[in-house]
Amino acid sequence: MPAKTSGGKAGPAALGAAGLAPLAIALVVGNALIPSGGGGLKPISPDPTAPAQCEEGLENSEECHSGYPTGCSPTGKYDGYLNFLKNQHPPRNSVPVKFFTSATDYQDLDSRTPSELAKSNHLDLRDQLATMGEGQPHGVIGYLYYAKQEGAESSNCELTAPDDTDFHIGIGFDKGLAAAALKRSSQTAAQKNALKQTAVVVEMTPQYRSDFAPEWTLAAVQAVVGRQVKVVGQLMADNEHNVPKDNCGLAGHGPACWRASIWELHPVTSFQVCTLKDAGCTADGPGWVEIGQGEAVENAATSAPAAAQSRN
Repeated sequence: MPAKTSGGKAGPAALGAAGLAPLAIALVVGNALIPSGGGGLKPISPDPTAPAQCEEGLENSEECHSGYPTGCSPTGKYDGYLNFLKNQHPPRNSVPVKFFTSATDYQDLDSRTPSELAKSNHLDLRDQLATMGEGQPHGVIGYLYYAKQEGAESSNCELTAPDDTDFHIGIGFDKGLAAAALKRSSQTAAQKNALKQTAVVVEMTPQYRSDFAPEWTLAAVQAVVGRQVKVVGQLMADNEHNVPKDNCGLAGHGPACWRASIWELHPVTSFQVCTLKDAGCTADGPGWVEIGQGEAVENAATSAPAAAQSRN
């Protein structure tokens, strides 16, 4: 069982509550040294980025994330540092250092991603990835292509209940394709494929929703499919999907790839929808409203085609 503080929370998880800048993350890992009470340095034990095997009887996200900084799995075989990043708690009002507004922005990230990044060596490349902005708040402005409930993942202790899993959300940059996203029942196979392959991924985690944004329900997100959205979150490379069969951003990717990039905003710290009916919203301009607050969904639904309102 991971070591816990007297308050019942794992020490590393408490660090994540305030958000960890890349430098702070580097201090937690690597040689894992922190100031000791005597003025020297002592190693952190256990390593907060290490993978873990799940104990029996875990029932919900709170139990998972209070005891396991990286989540857990039955085998304990996964990229612990990747999950450690996924399970951070950046501030709710995080200010992005940069906004991504086109597919080109993500293509640039993928082109600079270390070629040796594989499915389980994130920790080895943390310094290079940090120089690219990983661990810092970034934003994306585009169109909501889709939102769905994620399944069991090691970052969430392999739990499967809706309140214990991520919301997997696709953001794209083609207004015409976004209009097709509204007409789910009449989408062609080519449109369905394009919606996946040209979308970048942002993730709402269960513990972040519970602690900071309970109004973020899947229904609230899906209600604004096709609309222009502004999302802020921690920039992170999901190296688990840095393989040709998944990542369309890789040279030589397979025909069945299903995401535009491995770079995500994860966890999401802000999700807004543009309520201007004609012209789009700019990053710092008016018209943005947080989803799940009544007015946002109502205004967005009013300004969207009827097909969006009937989407299930």
